[in-house]
Amino acid sequence: MLTLGVLVFPLMFSFKHQNSSTATEEFCRLFVLRNISGIIGHLQTSDEILRSGKDKTKKTQALIGQYREMRRDYKEIEFFVEYYSPFESKFYINGPLVPKIEMEISSQPFPPQGFQVIEEALFDPEKTDFDVLKKEYDLLLSKFYFLKEHYTTINIEQNKIQDALKLQIIRIMCLTLNGYDCTINKESITECAYAIESLEKLIATYDIKQDKELSEEAAQLVKTL
Repeated sequence: MLTLGVLVFPLMFSFKHQNSSTATEEFCRLFVLRNISGIIGHLQTSDEILRSGKDKTKKTQALIGQYREMRRDYKEIEFFVEYYSPFESKFYINGPLVPKIEMEISSQPFPPQGFQVIEEALFDPEKTDFDVLKKEYDLLLSKFYFLKEHYTTINIEQNKIQDALKLQIIRIMCLTLNGYDCTINKESITECAYAIESLEKLIATYDIKQDKELSEEAAQLVKTL
């Protein structure tokens, strides 16, 4: 915990270099859209693997590889999804393996759904179920298609990105490090590293001196969409 504090709390002071241009907002948008495209691609590949003629062991290993890639893409943009789409994140994408209730929407509990259901089906040999995986891949694919379209036009403000990054630091320390969303595979430290790397990228955009380099990196992101 102390090590994480040494790494991330000094980063918060980088916000004193306020970039007055729209570089931060547009870089953030492109970064998020790029990663969502990556997640969609891994979900589609996972669906193809499910339909392949591989035996169960090889199929499971291939699916685990795709899962880890999409988890990296997700953890890098978790700060944004949790801030701008908290309902989708909690109920459809990365919520815990327990039924959840939102009384303003329905008195009926929402069943577990998303990454953690997939994790259980992939990493717990006693619960490996390709039918469950097919269902979850399709549900996640639908949700990320929606988010990609939504984030393409959403109004993104620099101060809100700042708030989202600060909240992500707290989320890493209180949840991710404690294995909140890695209850089965125990890969929370690896996922913390992904989340911290993305924090550093976004925080760097608050320094106006980084504008030229940022524009070049943004141009590269555009090519991946």
